[in-house]
Amino acid sequence: MYLAIGVIFAVWLIVMAGYQLDRFDRQNLNKGAAAGILLLCILAWPIAMIHRPKALVSVRALAPIDYRSAAFMRERYRLSQALPHCSSRVCFSPTKEGVKMASHLFSPAEIESTAAKPIKRYWLSQDEETQIIRWVRSSDLNDATPVDVPWIWTGFIHLADEMLRQGLGKTHCVQCDKAYSATELRSDNDSSAGDSNQKRLLCPAGHTVLELQRKQPPALN
Repeated sequence: MYLAIGVIFAVWLIVMAGYQLDRFDRQNLNKGAAAGILLLCILAWPIAMIHRPKALVSVRALAPIDYRSAAFMRERYRLSQALPHCSSRVCFSPTKEGVKMASHLFSPAEIESTAAKPIKRYWLSQDEETQIIRWVRSSDLNDATPVDVPWIWTGFIHLADEMLRQGLGKTHCVQCDKAYSATELRSDNDSSAGDSNQKRLLCPAGHTVLELQRKQPPALN
């Protein structure tokens, strides 16, 4: 009877997984760990129920899933199916340790002209570059409401750095609470003060408004 209850519990988890997990969750499921959890639920189901009572109604309480990767893949697929609205002002707000440093505003034309340059960028995938160009080309130039860059485009920070260094865009520094043109920003290339792999842009008052890791081209074998 004891093992029968454990088997029923394990089967119930499998049934819930079929309904509650999408294909992105399943792709990021640690199948070896999942098999171990099912075996544990059969042999020690009272412990599983006591420590994870939500598992009776949600398989996510026990499923060993990399939810961050699943969310990334899910959002990337969603964007490939339908791009979000784009206005005449695109806002990119970089953060450091979860704290916003600044807001950078660019026009769709500035983004398109920069992204479409025929140069090899090792930090931006061809798919991401194509989606960014498609997105800004679909912009409603009559709408001046700033729209945020989709978080899934992780390479956009390098594109923003490229544009700002060319004098394109406007920046609002959070610490200053002041707006600056891109031409007023300055580069911090003092590697002795920190990590030489870091690239920084500073506002006139010396506050960091953009910080990123230098990207190196892949080594040739």
